[in-house]
Amino acid sequence: METFKGGQHINGFKHLSRQAAIKNMPLPSQVIIPLSQHTGAVCESVVKKGDMVKTGTLIGTSDKLISSRIHASISGQVKDIVEYNHPVLGKSLAVIIDSDGKDTQESSIVNRQKVELLSKEQLLE
Repeated sequence: METFKGGQHINGFKHLSRQAAIKNMPLPSQVIIPLSQHTGAVCESVVKKGDMVKTGTLIGTSDKLISSRIHASISGQVKDIVEYNHPVLGKSLAVIIDSDGKDTQESSIVNRQKVELLSKEQLLE
């Protein structure tokens, strides 16, 4: 069926999303987090090789006008901070974290496993 001149309406295969329950995936053994996350300023690392981090630990920041802080997505040890492939910039500094398999979170981060117990007000906060 045409939806606009020269265009086609393609089946979205939405029925496939109802075939299985949503599953939690295992933690990766390592993550590589670019210190450039968007069109704004590249962050500077606030961690160094060998540091232990928790999920949610601040790992990059910038004082430039357009910037966003960057946080660790897993807990573990900073393996290195290196130039790494970047989809837009070609290369960018990145923080490599080896997971400790524990997913220990910063105390200010809400426990993901208990998020369904929070009220609407708590979630908005």
